[in-house]
Formats: sequence, C-alpha cells, structure tokens
Amino acid sequence: MPWLSPDGNWTVVYRLPAGGTHQSTRVTPDHRLCASVAEGGAPSRASVVERALAREFRQLIAARDAAILAEGGADPDLDSLAAYAAHLPLDVD
Repeated sequence: MPWLSPDGNWTVVYRLPAGGTHQSTRVTPDHRLCASVAEGGAPSRASVVERALAREFRQLIAARDAAILAEGGADPDLDSLAAYAAHLPLDVD
C-alpha cells in the first residue's frame, strides 16, 4: 500500500515472489504544494495531499450516500424532521 512520507514523496513497498520486498519512492514536485507550505498554509506537502485525498473520499462517500437515498424514495419520518429542523434558528458563532 502506498503512503506519503513527511517530505511529500510517495513510497510503495512491493512484495517479491521470493519473500523479499522492494521499496520505491516517487517524488511529486508541484509548485502549488511547495507554495502552500512556504506560505505557511500547511506544515508539509504530504499534509496538503492527505487533506485533498480525505476531501475526495468524503465527496465519494457523499455521492454514494445520495444515490442510496435517491433509490429509497421519500421517508415520512425524515421529511417531517427536516421540515421541523428547517424552522429552527441557527446557532452559529
């Protein structure tokens, strides 16, 4: 399974048939990643990529959930809960 090292390089370990392993590292130079780190927006290039992957996974999960909900049709209990919640004041600071 690939992982990101703290310096933003992808590392993959391959299992060889004879029982050994081989490690390969792929440097991902991207000026936007470097600029984000240099400007203090992120602690490392790896953290920028990790956040982007997490965001992508959340979007995939949300799309999957929306498809499941769309297939199920209307739910009277959830519809009434949503109508009730829509009239509550927002408690946002």
